Amino acid sequence: MAAIRSLPLSQGPKPIPTFGLGTFRAEGNDCHESCLAALPRPMADNLCRREIENEDQVGTSIEAFLAEQTEVTRDDLFIVTKLHWDSHGGDKAVAKVEESLKKLKLAYVDLFLMHSPKGNKVVETYKGLLEAKARGLIRALGVSNFGKEQLIELLATGVEVPAVNQIELHVWNQQRDLTYFCQQKNIVVMAFCPLARGDKFGKTRLTAIAERLGTSEATLCNYWVLKSGFVTIPKSVKPSRITGNLEVLEIRLSANDVAELDTLEEAFECSLAVAAQRIPWSEVA
Repeated sequence: MAAIRSLPLSQGPKPIPTFGLGTFRAEGNDCHESCLAALPRPMADNLCRREIENEDQVGTSIEAFLAEQTEVTRDDLFIVTKLHWDSHGGDKAVAKVEESLKKLKLAYVDLFLMHSPKGNKVVETYKGLLEAKARGLIRALGVSNFGKEQLIELLATGVEVPAVNQIELHVWNQQRDLTYFCQQKNIVVMAFCPLARGDKFGKTRLTAIAERLGTSEATLCNYWVLKSGFVTIPKSVKPSRITGNLEVLEIRLSANDVAELDTLEEAFECSLAVAAQRIPWSEVA
């Protein structure tokens, strides 16, 4: 199997893998099994969200995995978690970082994301997270669900440029203006819902393209994200699907095939979180 590529980050000592595992709403044994299936690959971008309280489950999985390994250490993993928008505020944000690390049973995370501008006090919160970064609790700091104008306003305050912006991104919602801006500012784009939750499977021209190329729609969705220079984090709780998602590393498409995927854009949003990108800065700053 081909190796998973990594992208350099503007912050931190470690590049980010371009293929990871999303654990949003994965709970209990499902969360544990999906993490154990992903960690050996090394799909170690274990994305957690405080609102679903699965950081402790992910932490237990990481601890169990490392206890059984002789060749893999914590430093070989790239672990990401988030600050939920109900925890905004400088001191509150730092306290939540400490709480996340305790649940994850870690001394630091490789990337910490502010989940959304929706929680207001964005600048104060971001500066609080930078303090946590200065303490070594966070190696790199990024944001999620930030639109272009929000990023412009945040950068205008003089803070360190976010290392990552995680957004809904897939062949049916390519967000070209935003992703171009991020690339110009050296902000790595991470795609959540890269498969659009499967909502479009069997309903668009992608179905015929996949049949012609002898592959799956999911594989083509992940391929488009990776070929565009972004990070993809498809979520699954089934080990077989996690393994299946890795098929994207084995295929090669022609320039014409990739161009055809580009034409699938239709501004389709499968997540309500995207709306946060459009909140005026005056309401979130």
